Amino acid sequence: SSGINAEYGTPTDKMLKSVLLVTVGLILSVKGQADDNGTSEEDYWDLPDDSDRKCSPGQGLNNANRCYDCPAGTYNFEGSLVDVCFVCPLGHFSTESGSTSCHSCTDATGKPSTTKNPGGSSSVDDCVEYDDVIGTFNRATVSLNILVVGKDFCTDIEDMLYELSHVFPFDGHLTKCDVFGLEETEGTMTEMNFKISPPAKIAWQIYEMTHFVHVHVQELNGYVQLGSHFAELLMNLLNEVSAEGGGSEWLGFDMNPDVLQIKDIEVREFSPTFKGICSYLADDEDSFCESGGEDFLPPDFLINFSTADPTQYCNSENSEISKIRNRIEYGEPIFECQRQSNCEVRFVGCVDGESVESTHVTVRIVGVGSQASSLSSDSFDPSSFTVDFGYYANGDRLMGTFNPGEVTNGCLHGEDGPQGLNYGAGEPTCEKCPAGSFINRCSGQCELCPYGTWGDDGIHCNSCGWHFDTPFTGMTSADYCIESSNWWKIDDWDDELRRSTGRTEFQLNLTPTMNMCGAITAKKELDDKCSEMFSSSRLEWPEEGIDQEGWNLERFICSASSQVTEAYSQSCGEDWNSSWDEIFNGLMDGDWDYLLEAACFVGKHVKELEGEDTSSDCTNVDINVVEMSMPAEFQGAMDMMTASLVAPLLDEMENLVNTDFSSLADAAMAMMGNLGMDDVNDLLGWKIGNNVRDIVVAADRGFRVSRFEFSADWNADDFFCENGNAKRDCRNVRECDYSMCRVYERDQDKEIFCKVDECNNCAFSFYAQGEGEEAEEVVPYECASCKDEFRSTIPNGRLRGVYKNNVEASYMCNEGYVPYDCESRAVCDIEGDAEEGRIDYPICVVDQCEYPDMVENGYLWGDWRSDAEKWSKQDWKYMDDYQCPYINFYCNDGYMPEDWNNKVECDVREDYRVREPVCEHEEDGEGEHDDGPCHFPEFIPGGYKVYHSDLEGGHQGAWYMCYEPFVMTPNKDMMWGHMNDGADASQAYKDLYNLAFCSEDATSGIAYFPECKHPEEAKHCGLPNYIDHGHAAEFMFKKDMMENGGEYDDNMTEDDGEKVEMDEWMKDKMDKDWDMMDDMMPIAARYECEEGYVMRRTMKDQMGWCRKDGSYEIPYCVPREEYFDVKLQLQNGGDKKMTDKEGRAFGGVVLSMTLDAEGRVLTDWQYGCNDGSNNNAAGAICRTLGFMHGAHIPVSKKMAKSLTEEREFGWTHFSCDYDDTLTHSNHCKGMLYEDAMEEMGMKAKCFGFDMMAVKCFQNAVFNIDINVSFGRKKIMCNAKALKKGNQIDLRSMVEEMDVKFMLDEEEIEEIEVQSNKKGFFSKFDLRKKEFECVTCEIHMGGHLVASGTACKED
Repeated sequence: SSGINAEYGTPTDKMLKSVLLVTVGLILSVKGQADDNGTSEEDYWDLPDDSDRKCSPGQGLNNANRCYDCPAGTYNFEGSLVDVCFVCPLGHFSTESGSTSCHSCTDATGKPSTTKNPGGSSSVDDCVEYDDVIGTFNRATVSLNILVVGKDFCTDIEDMLYELSHVFPFDGHLTKCDVFGLEETEGTMTEMNFKISPPAKIAWQIYEMTHFVHVHVQELNGYVQLGSHFAELLMNLLNEVSAEGGGSEWLGFDMNPDVLQIKDIEVREFSPTFKGICSYLADDEDSFCESGGEDFLPPDFLINFSTADPTQYCNSENSEISKIRNRIEYGEPIFECQRQSNCEVRFVGCVDGESVESTHVTVRIVGVGSQASSLSSDSFDPSSFTVDFGYYANGDRLMGTFNPGEVTNGCLHGEDGPQGLNYGAGEPTCEKCPAGSFINRCSGQCELCPYGTWGDDGIHCNSCGWHFDTPFTGMTSADYCIESSNWWKIDDWDDELRRSTGRTEFQLNLTPTMNMCGAITAKKELDDKCSEMFSSSRLEWPEEGIDQEGWNLERFICSASSQVTEAYSQSCGEDWNSSWDEIFNGLMDGDWDYLLEAACFVGKHVKELEGEDTSSDCTNVDINVVEMSMPAEFQGAMDMMTASLVAPLLDEMENLVNTDFSSLADAAMAMMGNLGMDDVNDLLGWKIGNNVRDIVVAADRGFRVSRFEFSADWNADDFFCENGNAKRDCRNVRECDYSMCRVYERDQDKEIFCKVDECNNCAFSFYAQGEGEEAEEVVPYECASCKDEFRSTIPNGRLRGVYKNNVEASYMCNEGYVPYDCESRAVCDIEGDAEEGRIDYPICVVDQCEYPDMVENGYLWGDWRSDAEKWSKQDWKYMDDYQCPYINFYCNDGYMPEDWNNKVECDVREDYRVREPVCEHEEDGEGEHDDGPCHFPEFIPGGYKVYHSDLEGGHQGAWYMCYEPFVMTPNKDMMWGHMNDGADASQAYKDLYNLAFCSEDATSGIAYFPECKHPEEAKHCGLPNYIDHGHAAEFMFKKDMMENGGEYDDNMTEDDGEKVEMDEWMKDKMDKDWDMMDDMMPIAARYECEEGYVMRRTMKDQMGWCRKDGSYEIPYCVPREEYFDVKLQLQNGGDKKMTDKEGRAFGGVVLSMTLDAEGRVLTDWQYGCNDGSNNNAAGAICRTLGFMHGAHIPVSKKMAKSLTEEREFGWTHFSCDYDDTLTHSNHCKGMLYEDAMEEMGMKAKCFGFDMMAVKCFQNAVFNIDINVSFGRKKIMCNAKALKKGNQIDLRSMVEEMDVKFMLDEEEIEEIEVQSNKKGFFSKFDLRKKEFECVTCEIHMGGHLVASGTACKED
């Protein structure tokens, strides 16, 4: 059993609370400290005086100490610390002298681009597409050379780098680490070189990043110097607050800034180079690969070297293998051909001898250069070489000597053609590389084609291209290349490529193991030191908790360390014995109570080892007590982009099992020494600083990874469709837009279907019922399009773009002209006469708008034409084609535009009438306290003040509102305080929703403000506490709707006894995306109206709720005398296809009638006009009729025949923003037809073919309804599948389904399930079975998708 003591108020709880108080106190003490002489905190953190620049941005300083303008191809940016002209980084250029920035090639060319010239580009002509740089090879090597002056970064550090060289992915490794003595004034210089060889795309990205650092290395040194400056300021400040009278004596710091040695460090060089690793020798135009032709393969040879001394190096540590490799590849020449520069030598691998202790190393020699073809084994003349393995624990320096053996031929020129070198068993053999792999030019071995490439000959791999990825490694055909980006090639954002649906499944098993002997020994030394400093009574944790007097951080650490065993006994119990597997599984299930169990698991090992003799490295202690292992197993899936980075990383990390982590501890100590921080006592002014350091270092030395296993796999069906196209993720694509498909008059009686096609980049595909032989099938439908081509120009105007429906286009009037009737859209009559012209074009007339030339208390900026130019080519369609020309104006500080409208419109329709711009003064009103300690500004980030006034108790308050799309978020400190005073979360939110609060007496004028946050940051939607003439009676939070770790509570009980039922609709909203919702903020609310007002309800009655995009749907209140209702019905002429079993019409022409609050008729039945409408509006109509969703459909002939009475149009341009509203929602808008005609004239005219018709359905997504019945010897499971009201034939999906029959929830074994048109059935004798109910379940992909039950009593 667990045995955990969860009682509140134990010494352990008090200890943890005190830790929190100490941490908060430290932060506040440092943050609030000010200089006694009146120097402000801002001045204290100013840059040092000697950091001031001599030159202006865009200039550098020459050798004559004079400023000069940076030439083209270079720049110096605003805020730079140094007077240096920086070379433009890769992918950028500058064309003018004195530049303060470089232009991005991608922005300048409108497509992903870079530059080849690392020396600074001065023209956009230097920009090239990425495929022009890396298109000829599949991998590349990035080499980085670093020179650092001032410190030795090799000694005790290089072993760590060599260890990681065998772990880093893409063959990343340290090739050199040398230390040189310089002149006495400069001290020591360290030179390091790193290499990494990832896929070409990743390699170039690394090259671009490292080149950016390279060109700014002087700036980097400037920040190094500032680091020393600010570290000294921080240490002095901590000393001040720790000193007597400083206010925080309990910190106990006496830091010594003089020990820091940061300012001595200078980076002299940070130089990357880039070289393509070609699977063949490229042509002369390839600047990154050697020339020689694609089919040329250089001669290669193999030779073994063996150690002369009986020592084994390969199976011990990663660093030794890395040192052997570096000596061979980067050391002094071993072969004569190296001295003649016509060969290069590569390390292949090494093995340790089995019978005799020895090491055998295989080396590969490859011809290079113009004389490569003449290379032969006769010219090698190999010599022995020595590897320096460094100092060992006993102080000896280990030098390994390797002697050459016999030279043999390599694998590139065998009788069976080029082959790869197989070194799996330590004995090199040659074998043909399979398709999907290539021969690595360096190692000669077969390797799988990396991500983003493919190969079919076992020799080469081909790049898919910069903008392509592959599902996995080892692809054998270009058909596996998946395009991932196309934004620069499209004219509409809807055509942008959606991400692939494919996922790479992975399994990761690892076991971190800790030898705790060293850490416990160091802890005992800390406890001994503490006992010398404090008596045992002063180390006991006081019952009332710590106070500042008599305590400091050293005493706090000592007290905590001395009571670890006691804390374990109190919190976990002496009988605690949970297994790590149980703890890990609990954590993976999201049960955070197991965090304490994990702490007890560690605490138990500490407690047991503290009681043992830890001398002599714990050789006398049971290894199970000394070592603590925490095995873990993870399963998951990665998308294609993530897998291309993570999978190679984890695959290479299997070498962690051979990593000596003590080298990391040595490196950390060496780095601290270089920075002057190794003596922590001297640094902090403590007596136990070094002891704490020793515990951390000892823990690092004792760490190892005893198991690391990674595997990954992929399934082609997850990535590709049957037609070979990539499957795309269409989840975020809106529902089909039927306005994109205009229907000919001859097809008005056809029912048009639409689907989002995952095999065609989520495009909309339209279908109709076939005719003739295809009458039983649904066939593709060719939507109507304009038979005339839209002109590129009109009189005094030009074409901006044609809409996707091919019957509408947008135009822009030329300079000096404006659109007549404020309309810029052209419309094609698809049934029109060709001779008369089918397209009605907009008219551009002379611009006679006379705008004001100034604004009192404001200024003019931009107009309708400049605003239109801001929209990119993909976004032109979002401009309002029914908008009058205008100019913009903005108001000065302290003023605001009248009615919040900052546009001065010119109404061309009314003789070019222009309204005057007005900037009103922002009145603060009575009770202003701007000059006092409490000040409420007119604006906060993302919001503005509504009003402010005095509150009870002499406090001040102000109320704010947010601009769209920002979300109002109450001040959480105020909410916590209000809840501590007895208010629940609902009441606290309601009281403090948008309130800013200030108490002059209590807080010295510090005001607490609400915040206006973006919905993604806010994690809620800001449901209002008050609505016009109404209020929120109750708020509901995530916790109210969930219990037992995420299970839904089907009924939420309110204080007044009512129940707000949480039906399936609300449950569907509570998916994984809602896990990120802020627990303190509501997700739903119930509203009430004031007396005399009537509520316009939502589809959930009085409820309002949050949407995931940060918006919300709420009811609103209107005066009873102004209230009206719209009654709706669907008329379809009795079409049985549009009528359900209950006789309800779920499709037809929409008729509406307006009623007053008493139900009296205000209008006759009227038609709706579908101009400007959308499917969300159709859904609102259908929800009013009792359905859940809807879509617009054409008016069929049967519907039209039923419309025998002449009726008027009542509403037009009716649309809704969301698919969860009713028709009167604030997120829906529409115009009375007569108002539209008066405002827009004939442009608003609606005809018979414009009548609105909708089809209603319950499920917008795929859904299966099941009806179960049974007889004595047969069970029937009739299944009906629907999506958007359309019936889906399940027979084509039978193979994907797993159908189960159950009696009283127990599955019937060994039963044969058969299918027919109605669903599924099974012949099964029920006569001798005892049961109450029969259940049918349908599973797809391992998930339950539908279920139905029938019982005897039914």
